[in-house]
Amino acid sequence: MIPSRKKILFLVPSFAAGVGGAERVIAILLRHLDHSRFECHLALVGEGRAFLEDIPREVTVHHLGVSRMRYCVPAIVGLNRQLRPHTILSTVIFLNAMLMLARPFLSGRPKILLREASLPSAFLAQGARNPRILKWLYRWLYPKAD
Repeated sequence: MIPSRKKILFLVPSFAAGVGGAERVIAILLRHLDHSRFECHLALVGEGRAFLEDIPREVTVHHLGVSRMRYCVPAIVGLNRQLRPHTILSTVIFLNAMLMLARPFLSGRPKILLREASLPSAFLAQGARNPRILKWLYRWLYPKAD
């Protein structure tokens, strides 16, 4: 009997031209995961398509259809309800925050993995626009992730 594949949903801001390393890291992960063991899904907040040719054909790509990250919570909840993933992996601070805000509404209790693309202390030290909000994220939301 073949064990069922675990579904993993990867959340990234976009795959637009000029994006940084976070999207490249996800593309590398998707290329090197064992697709016989994992059913991979990639959800894009933005409409960029620059690096989509780097994504294996076994990966299902979903466009959340929102113009800004702050509007993506309902789309994440809806996609979670549709897919029922075992694990959701997010990258980039603001998308991580949106995922953690969506967590109470996610059905199936998926494991939440957050990948931070920069050092939080360095990000705060660089004079982030809203340091109080970022400190709240790092102190209260991030510890609730798996």
